[in-house]
Amino acid sequence: EQWDIFGATQMNFHEVGTDLVYLDLDPYKRDELANRYIRPILEEWSGEKLKLNAFYGIREYFPGAWLRNHVDRIDTHIISATLSVLKPNATSTWPLETVDWSGKRLRYEHKAGEMLLYESSTRPHGRPYKLKDGMHVGCFVHFSPQDESKFRRQLNDGRRMLSGNFTTVPYHSTPSDAPANPRRVDVIVTPENMASKTKDRRARAHSDPPKRKKRTTDGQIGVDFVNDLDIDLVLYWVSFEGAPMKNAFLDPGNSVRIQTYESHKFFFAPASEKEPKAKDYKHSVMKRGLSSVKASSFLGDPVHDGL
Repeated sequence: EQWDIFGATQMNFHEVGTDLVYLDLDPYKRDELANRYIRPILEEWSGEKLKLNAFYGIREYFPGAWLRNHVDRIDTHIISATLSVLKPNATSTWPLETVDWSGKRLRYEHKAGEMLLYESSTRPHGRPYKLKDGMHVGCFVHFSPQDESKFRRQLNDGRRMLSGNFTTVPYHSTPSDAPANPRRVDVIVTPENMASKTKDRRARAHSDPPKRKKRTTDGQIGVDFVNDLDIDLVLYWVSFEGAPMKNAFLDPGNSVRIQTYESHKFFFAPASEKEPKAKDYKHSVMKRGLSSVKASSFLGDPVHDGL
């Protein structure tokens, strides 16, 4: 997992790296699971109709890892759940800590197969102590109210308080002296020792995770796809070969944000249509300046907001 982000200090990734099994590899199934099974539980708990904003993981924490108490994004991570998927070889607990409204610290056991619900943008939470052994494998899902007017004032107040209560200072690294006689070590990478290293990462803590290529966002645009109809829909991306690829399931009133590229094509189809053909539906072509696409576009001319 790549955490080479300036200012990202909520995890000690520079000491003990984490691995990520990407749910993004199947975004349709990812969103379908969140909307079908998790969202109804959080709507009952919160008393609000919710929209899905993020479902990510599955993250693997190794011995020595800790997670500093923090709050999440105030615009999208309002009502959240953290899922404990597995705890292989763990003999000690690694509870979730939160801080209540009176400032009291509370710790909740988080056994494998359990899900904890929390208000992630207002309740400080984390695991501010080291995982002793085994692994903690978890994922995270975040929602916000569909009716944004209910929290828009709090959002604006939160942004105003944030802007007036922090100071940006230059970064200063810890001074260090170079060794007098540095020793060079040549490492020959082979499929065998790479496989061994991967296996070893899951067996013990690793303080020197392999370097990964930095992701590029050149040409990327973020677009909200909105189901403004009264039927369940599926959002499809049209591949370069012209084949429809499922991207997200959307029930009435829901939306999903997709990071995509200019000239990419998308269309909506009824969820009841099991194998829609791309040629049977109007496409929305991505371009710079496009911010949202309404589902009603697939019945007529595309409707673009923010042009």
